[in-house]
Amino acid sequence: MLYNYVIYRYVGKDCPVETDNYPSLQVRPTEIGKIAEKFWLEIPNYFPFVILDQYVIMPNHIHGILIFNKTDTLWQPNKFGRQSQNLDSIIRGFKSSLKRYANENNIDFVWQERFYDRIIRDNTGLENVRAYIFNNSQNWKDDEYNDKN
Repeated sequence: MLYNYVIYRYVGKDCPVETDNYPSLQVRPTEIGKIAEKFWLEIPNYFPFVILDQYVIMPNHIHGILIFNKTDTLWQPNKFGRQSQNLDSIIRGFKSSLKRYANENNIDFVWQERFYDRIIRDNTGLENVRAYIFNNSQNWKDDEYNDKN
C-alpha cells in the first residue's frame, strides 16, 4: 500500500484552530476548522480508493495521512497537465472546497499555494508519522510554525 503524509499550510485571521493562550494550550476548532475537518472526512466519498488515517488540524496547518488503496489498477507513470485520481487532485479538491466555503461565508482564509507530501514506505515510518501527528497539538507551543515563537 502507498502511504502519503501530507501537510497543508494556510494563513488568515480565522484559522481553523484557536488556542486562546490557555496555559494548557487546548485547541478548539473555529467554524472554518470544523468545516475543514468535515471536508477532510468526506475525501473517501469522492475518492473511494483513499483510506484516511491519523490527522490533526493545527492553528496554521493540517497534518494527515492518506492511504491509497488502488489494488485494482495498474501503476501508470506521471504525465504533464491536469490529473485526476491522484494526490494532487485530492488536495486540490479539498483546498478549493474549503476556500469556496470561506469565501461564501466571508471568512478571511488563504491557503499556501503548495503542500508538502512524503511517501511513507514501511510500518516503522507509518508509526513514526502517526505519533508525530498525534503529539503535534501537545507540542504546539514549541512548533516552528507557531507565530508566537
